[in-house]
Amino acid sequence: MKSPLNTISIMVPSMKLLSAKCFDLFSQNVSVYVEASSLLRTKKKAGDDIIIYNRNRFPTLRLIDNIGFAQKEYIPVEAVCAYIEAKHSLVIEGDGGQSLVKAAAQVATAKGLPREPVTAQTALDPYLYLPITAPERVEYPKVYNLLFVAIFARQIRKTANSAPLNSSKEIKQALLDSNYHPDKVHPPDLIVAGNDVALIPFIETSSTLRTYASPFCLPNSQLMVCECKGLAFALGICSLLYALDTIRLGKMPWPSIIGETLGIEPPDDFI
Repeated sequence: MKSPLNTISIMVPSMKLLSAKCFDLFSQNVSVYVEASSLLRTKKKAGDDIIIYNRNRFPTLRLIDNIGFAQKEYIPVEAVCAYIEAKHSLVIEGDGGQSLVKAAAQVATAKGLPREPVTAQTALDPYLYLPITAPERVEYPKVYNLLFVAIFARQIRKTANSAPLNSSKEIKQALLDSNYHPDKVHPPDLIVAGNDVALIPFIETSSTLRTYASPFCLPNSQLMVCECKGLAFALGICSLLYALDTIRLGKMPWPSIIGETLGIEPPDDFI
């Protein structure tokens, strides 16, 4: 059976220091919680690792010190830009708690949380509708507030009981030999598999040409296994920063948040 993953090699020497620092960062434990506030009445939630959200638009009511990120909080999905599933060890085979299948399912759940799409007409101000027309580009998302989801793993194991894989070739081959198929609706946008391998989305423009344009894994793109010696974490952080640079968040559901407390239904045209 042909693997759904392909390979490509990348070398960016100037990113070595960034990758080393990121490798150390993701060996630490950070935990927060994502909540879909647009579904407050049904209490739908997803996520238990790392989120990046706009603190200026939604300062959490617990007012935790900026350096104290290890405590769980409820964050409305409308304020969230990215969700990261962080693993010390990621297991390629099987579907256990540390498996690639489990991690991919968790980011898919977070990515599937509903929120009002931001378009070219509302990107400048989500509370205003501007009658403008933007050219459609197939290599970029049609909406401006896609949730960027990623899996960062410090080390890779083929099975739960096996030793960590040491070389990028071993990790690449294990990924290519696996039966993992990215979710067709909500795939991860990025997978960092140790310090030497990353999976990022490419678009096949022809049988011999592949293009990297958007940090998001779109319906017309596929995750490619990239060998990047010692630079996978730096590549992942750059992909994350690229996504954050393009995301335009929409309206905060303040009527729902306040109405939930008072037992008042918000107007239907707001949500």
